[in-house]
Amino acid sequence: WLDPMLMVLLLLVPVAGILLVMSLPYARPDAGFAANWLHIFIAYPLGCTVIYMSCPLVVEMYLHAKLPYRCKILWPIVAGAISSIPMPVVVMLTGVYPVPFATVTTGPFSFNVSLPLLWLFLPQAIRSRPQAKKRFLFVVLVMISLSFIFFLVYPMLNVWLKSGDGLAHCIIVAFTFLGARLAFEAVNLYTMRNVSADFHPMLVWSAEVFYQVALC
Repeated sequence: WLDPMLMVLLLLVPVAGILLVMSLPYARPDAGFAANWLHIFIAYPLGCTVIYMSCPLVVEMYLHAKLPYRCKILWPIVAGAISSIPMPVVVMLTGVYPVPFATVTTGPFSFNVSLPLLWLFLPQAIRSRPQAKKRFLFVVLVMISLSFIFFLVYPMLNVWLKSGDGLAHCIIVAFTFLGARLAFEAVNLYTMRNVSADFHPMLVWSAEVFYQVALC
């Protein structure tokens, strides 16, 4: 039987979050850092929260354990709040706003801090299981590698493609895109070999969330 709360988590909350992010009354980017507080401290963390909601699901299936709602709901909120820290720091250090390639310049810090933090949200009974630390470390490294492939490589390739002015350039970019996609599939398939077949649909769904968000 499907958990009704989990269905809300997977369907309604992400949709509502993205619609809210898209409908907020933002200031013009050239209005500066202070005028764009809504984007920096509300919209950006909220968008990150929606993305982070898939992470506990991947951890849950790889640890073969049902995680409490503090992992599935509270942790994404905390992780989203952490994601609002790097951007103001980058702006103060560089004096530049909007921050170019915000996903690349601010994302790795919050992602690499928030994912290990999820370990502290796990129940003690799960953390004390044999191989729990090794499994958790592995799944964190998998998610970081996926984030590197799609949150770093793909935006840079998009810029590269748009700057191209010849057929050869476009062909090279196309094959590079294909290589990134194949790398993603390799990580995904390697992970699927280490979990029960019952979890494969959820793994594919969670991985595609990263993929589609990166393409957007």
